[in-house]
Amino acid sequence: MALDHYEADTEGNWNDWTFQQDSAPSHASVNYNKKFKVPTQTWLKDHFSDFIKKDEWPASSPDLNPLDYSIWSLLEADVNAEEHNSVESLKNAISEAFERLPMEVINQAVDNWMKRLDAVIKAKGGHFE
Repeated sequence: MALDHYEADTEGNWNDWTFQQDSAPSHASVNYNKKFKVPTQTWLKDHFSDFIKKDEWPASSPDLNPLDYSIWSLLEADVNAEEHNSVESLKNAISEAFERLPMEVINQAVDNWMKRLDAVIKAKGGHFE
């Protein structure tokens, strides 16, 4: 689970974070999570003061996901610059491409989020440029 990687970095202090999930099955689980002993949505609500519930977030929302609107295409171009003959080679190339990604690119993608949110609202969830 992604949160496992951040737990050590944040020392459980997620008060400064806003966390959202769409309604993907793994995000919307009503089953008890073995690690957290409660459904995923309940655990997130209890641990993130700015948690945005799945019902308040559009399903399949690439316009609002920095990875979708910015990062994946850059990684894809880098990774596909060479042919891979194994899954291991592909995994290594993805990891290496991510490590080469300049922090400014990541920051810019995150900084664009509010403008994109405003555009989605203005377009009432429809297409925007």
